[in-house]
Amino acid sequence: MTTQPAFHRRTQILHNLVALLVTAQLAIGALMHPPHRGEPHSTLFQLHEVLGLASLALVAAFVFWIAVRRVDTPARQLFPWFGAARARALGQFAAVLRGLWHRRLPEPDATADFASAIHGLGLLAAIGMSASGGLYWLLTEILGHTGSLPHQIGEFHSTLANLMWAYLGGHVFMALLHQWLGHGTLLRVIGKP
Repeated sequence: MTTQPAFHRRTQILHNLVALLVTAQLAIGALMHPPHRGEPHSTLFQLHEVLGLASLALVAAFVFWIAVRRVDTPARQLFPWFGAARARALGQFAAVLRGLWHRRLPEPDATADFASAIHGLGLLAAIGMSASGGLYWLLTEILGHTGSLPHQIGEFHSTLANLMWAYLGGHVFMALLHQWLGHGTLLRVIGKP
């Protein structure tokens, strides 16, 4: 069983709220149809806009918390793309692949740098989705722009949503697999030892 302590309560709450809102937004986005120029907005589209603005505020709060907190994973560990941190994360990724091949995973402590880097990628996707959605809303709903820029931003937003679906599926799969292997990962996220 892992020796990692539970996350700080504020980290748990923000993480779980972001996960809930992003998942809801992905589901609504898959069901809704964006209105064509001049059409009234559907109820699902309006809900997507409102929850999107809430997501933008929540993701911004989470990023702020990550930047100022003195507990849990340091912000620099979420983005280990240079030097020794990158080498450690890549080495741990190789260990995870070997473990999957042999139907066992290393303990979470042994792959913390890789897991943090994956969380950083998810955070970047959430930032990109909420920021592009917010910018699209600002341009179309507040400023009334209808040209190619809002369309391009909407396409970028949709592309990030597809990437987020893949991230979410992989994230949930790995969390369940770690839990099944007795690593206590899910319990740690919700604050249980």
